[in-house]
Amino acid sequence: MERKFYQRHAFFCTSGKTCPQKAPVEDLIGFFRQEIKKRGLNKEIRVNKSGCLDWCQEGPVMVVYPEGVWYAGLKAEDLPEILEEHLINGRPVERLVARREG
Repeated sequence: MERKFYQRHAFFCTSGKTCPQKAPVEDLIGFFRQEIKKRGLNKEIRVNKSGCLDWCQEGPVMVVYPEGVWYAGLKAEDLPEILEEHLINGRPVERLVARREG
């Protein structure tokens, strides 16, 4: 049986010292999952919880593959744009992309 890979795979930090405390991460994940399902894209886009992504103090944090693009300090109002532009259309939202020194 041949398996089809997801076009995009997003991981949300749901553990560690700060991500779960800074925002309702479960609500952020729920928004993406609901919208992806509503649009019939659950075979193309996958959203998963992850353990600590080691970006403590910068949460909530999400990383999107295959591009390896990180978003930090996520806010609910950022999610529709990330969903539409990046997860669906493959264009990272540059103004929201996390930059980390070192």
